[in-house]
Amino acid sequence: MTVYEIGIMRDGVLLTLREYHTTSTVDKDLKSALFSALETASQSTFGDSLDFIQLKTMGIIYSKSPRDEGKFVAYAICDRNTDFKLAKGILSKILEQFLKDYSDNLNSPKRSDYENFKEKIDTFFKDLSEKPEERARSLFG
Repeated sequence: MTVYEIGIMRDGVLLTLREYHTTSTVDKDLKSALFSALETASQSTFGDSLDFIQLKTMGIIYSKSPRDEGKFVAYAICDRNTDFKLAKGILSKILEQFLKDYSDNLNSPKRSDYENFKEKIDTFFKDLSEKPEERARSLFG
């Protein structure tokens, strides 16, 4: 499984983003707005939340906060062969940790207030974000 990026949004606004591999040149705020719009459209149209979107080469996995009426969403962009359930479980833990760490400051609109959380994301996803050849180099290099 290769993880390209993990983001956390509040009401469609990107709060923190951890990129491991660039997936596109599209502005990160525009990309998170697209992900949020897809989630909103699925709720409005079908009355259901998105869990996973599969593209030809990658997938987008969503995890919503069970509290706060789901206004906080974590997403991961991964390769197509990612174990959806494993990644979703990790995303849920990341979002839970984020909400715990910033419980006193969750309404701040400044992305810089959440900058330190990138390192915590690494602890959840770092080994899974490396391509197999990168992981082998770091183990046997």
